[in-house]
Amino acid sequence: MLVGGFHGQLRLSKIPDYGPSKPCQTCGIFESYTIQSNATFHHFYGCPLATFVIQICEIYSIAITGHRIQIDINSLVLLEFNKSQMAKTSKNQRRIIYTIIGIAKSTLYTLYYKRMGKITESTICKLFSLNIAKTKSIIPKSLESDFKAIKFFEYNPNSHKSIKFYLNQEKINTNRIMREAHNIRCLKDYKAHTDRCLKQRGIIGYFIEVSEESKKS
Repeated sequence: MLVGGFHGQLRLSKIPDYGPSKPCQTCGIFESYTIQSNATFHHFYGCPLATFVIQICEIYSIAITGHRIQIDINSLVLLEFNKSQMAKTSKNQRRIIYTIIGIAKSTLYTLYYKRMGKITESTICKLFSLNIAKTKSIIPKSLESDFKAIKFFEYNPNSHKSIKFYLNQEKINTNRIMREAHNIRCLKDYKAHTDRCLKQRGIIGYFIEVSEESKKS
């Protein structure tokens, strides 16, 4: 359902009037069909926004189970975890972990589709906390007592890794991808489209200004 319901730029660019595919708002790379830059992998695991959200989920896993559960792409997409890490957890604890993963995906969906410009750690934490609040309002009664351990997350630069830290980690891979022919071609198309839009807005703005002046005269 996640893969089928998620529309990356390669799909969105086929919608009439959408324009060419847009680069990642954080990394600046374009989606392609390679392993590291396909829409699902990059958005849910490779992008620094995703790795920052994964960090939040792993911190919550300590509050839920008492130990850190490592989360990878399979955990996010398929809810598949290392059996040895999940062996000592109760059914309710696993249900809460699955809920936190769902909140993480909802947060990433919002960041992806709204394209909020420059995204800070605080922006992600506020959005994550908002989704937690929504979840608490509809959580089943059987999970209410266990879900009390889930507090609103606040970013602390002294104890949490930043988006910049994850971006620096991903920099070598990102630079390699940006040198690929697919990325260079997409960037050229995207810039040309942006220039056309700006030019069109300028022309429309000019005619509106002229018409307003003629009405006044």
